[in-house]
Amino acid sequence: MAVLEEILRSVPIRGATEGWNCVAWVREALDMVAKNDMAMGTAVLDWTTVRDAAMKYSREKIDNHRFDGKATAATFDKDLAPTYDLLEGKEVVS
Repeated sequence: MAVLEEILRSVPIRGATEGWNCVAWVREALDMVAKNDMAMGTAVLDWTTVRDAAMKYSREKIDNHRFDGKATAATFDKDLAPTYDLLEGKEVVS
């Protein structure tokens, strides 16, 4: 985990660069992680696969009113953080 953390902390934030955004940061970070055999165990590191899965997952959250307060009561536990396990193809809430 230390290697991964070191890599992620080294990815610069290019806020002054026109057209740069958080998606560009994630792409650069993923590329740097993929180049280091010590950073990850089993992982999906293909940018297109990761991007498409993230966009689909976030779209589902938006469609289910995860962020706008319009979800029916008790649909989401706001104290738990959902993430998506791309290897397993399922949401993990912890």
